[in-house]
Amino acid sequence: MMLAPLHLLSFSTLLGTQLWQTFIVTKIAFQSLPRSAFTTLNKRIFRAYFLSQSILVLITAITVPNNPVLESLPVRLSGARSIDQGATTWAATFTIMASSSLLNLFLWEPRSRRAMIDRIHQETRDRDSKKHSRAESLEPTPEMQAVQKRFKRSHAICIHLNLVTIGATLFWGWTLASKLKFD
Repeated sequence: MMLAPLHLLSFSTLLGTQLWQTFIVTKIAFQSLPRSAFTTLNKRIFRAYFLSQSILVLITAITVPNNPVLESLPVRLSGARSIDQGATTWAATFTIMASSSLLNLFLWEPRSRRAMIDRIHQETRDRDSKKHSRAESLEPTPEMQAVQKRFKRSHAICIHLNLVTIGATLFWGWTLASKLKFD
């Protein structure tokens, strides 16, 4: 009987963390901090965020009481029960949550962070070259345009994957809430 409280605790921590980081912290930091400080903060916070998100998804998945996937495994070697609707919902929801959070953790967040750092270095190089050449062009250099394009693409994918994870988490919350019975 320890699974139900643990599941609700991990689920609520996951959802709360996702909503707080995505819609509150990021917006306030972006509006309040200078760009360099915002970049420094993001280099550190998003790695921790996606790591905690992935861990919480795993904990939430394995603490589902009466886990439909575990129940659908063969009880005896002679036969197996078919996976029912609950197991399908569980498997699809947590596959989406795990896939999108792990893609962000291991692929898109590191690419976004690298592009963000490259952009800062390119800004410095461009600023230094403009000082030496006395050119005050507002036009970004081709190198800066390439770095910007790489950053925008990886950052957009990262944002969308995070929103997919949040959407799947909200769906699971709706699924849990629909099973509540009040007497």
